[in-house]
Amino acid sequence: MKRFRITTGDGHTLRLCYPSLETAKERYPDAEIVEDNDQSHVAYIQRMIEAAAECQTVERNGSIVYLLRFETSVGTCFAMLSKDSNDGVWYDLCKYQLWKTGAVVVPFGWNLSNPVDFCKRFLFQKAEYIVLSSGRNHKKPKELCGIRKFASVSFGKCKCQLFLKGDDLYINHHDYFSRSWRPPDDDIGKPTTYYLKKYFGIIKPEKFCYADCWGDIVLQNKAWLQINNFIPMVKILNASQIAQVVWVLIREYYKWPSYERNMDWERFLEDIANVTKSYLDREVT
Repeated sequence: MKRFRITTGDGHTLRLCYPSLETAKERYPDAEIVEDNDQSHVAYIQRMIEAAAECQTVERNGSIVYLLRFETSVGTCFAMLSKDSNDGVWYDLCKYQLWKTGAVVVPFGWNLSNPVDFCKRFLFQKAEYIVLSSGRNHKKPKELCGIRKFASVSFGKCKCQLFLKGDDLYINHHDYFSRSWRPPDDDIGKPTTYYLKKYFGIIKPEKFCYADCWGDIVLQNKAWLQINNFIPMVKILNASQIAQVVWVLIREYYKWPSYERNMDWERFLEDIANVTKSYLDREVT
């Protein structure tokens, strides 16, 4: 089986495999056809086979078909590669199905691609969640020197700034899992204004004719966060699916149980995904 570069009359270039040049000319009699010895796609095929979580082979219609399964940051992906069973020549063709994370409808057809594009689209490094700093050490990371924010997203009453460097997202969070302050056991039951004055040196005027004992004093926590390889997810998943993926990363970072949920954070992550996608669309246009 040989590979040919076929240039049709309308200017399109195809790379197809045929047993001989004569067979190719019979299929495309009016096209310009030359033998194509470029085998660079084989390196990407080997990369796919090495990265697959599962690999099976079957023989079908004179070809050996490789069935691959990948666990990616955007979901489970199934792919098919083929090579000629007589001479072992790999076809520069890849079929795949992506079972997206959080998707309700699963795919039933196959997408056509090639090994190079498949690797670039799906075999990127998995997403990772990192807390760069939190609390008093709240300084802008050195890697963001000279990079300006591209958007801000609300989280409760605060605004969180977003930055991009390559495929990585950085978040300047101003209310990062802030804790409620609890008075000493021997001082419980006093008005909020009493606690503010005694423990924080803050004097607040009384708003009611009686003392307010039900206020909550929140110790605001700030943090710099990083989500590695965030952009490839934005290009494939919708906002809801991205929120699910990132929340799992946060949960795993803190070793929380699988049933742990936080609707405020899920909405926040969806908003981040939406503004990032809008920003990328503007950059392309």
